[in-house]
Amino acid sequence: MSMQRALARLQEDVGEDILPMIIERTLSEMQLRDTQLRNALLTQDLAALADAAHPLKSVALTMGLLDLGEAAERTESCSRAAQLSPSISATQDLLTKLASGEQALRAFTAEADLSTNPDEG
Repeated sequence: MSMQRALARLQEDVGEDILPMIIERTLSEMQLRDTQLRNALLTQDLAALADAAHPLKSVALTMGLLDLGEAAERTESCSRAAQLSPSISATQDLLTKLASGEQALRAFTAEADLSTNPDEG
């Protein structure tokens, strides 16, 4: 399912007023996980990589960011299997997909004229 379709379905479920808040919360979560992944990479902490990647799978699926979800799954799997080199490679890919996902959500928000601040609309 595409991001647009996933977000349209989510909007039907939660309402037009709530969707922008969910997207903003999701973007905050993605930024937090980005920081955690980068810190875990620096220290080569496989448990921290897995822990940071795990919640991104659900976030990605909810938002229709399937590539991000798959990358998060690879990072988590490699890290839990204690495979350092594949974990590092998977995490680097995950960080790229994470940045792309954030950009796509921001673009969707701008194109759909969604805003959490009614004064900005």
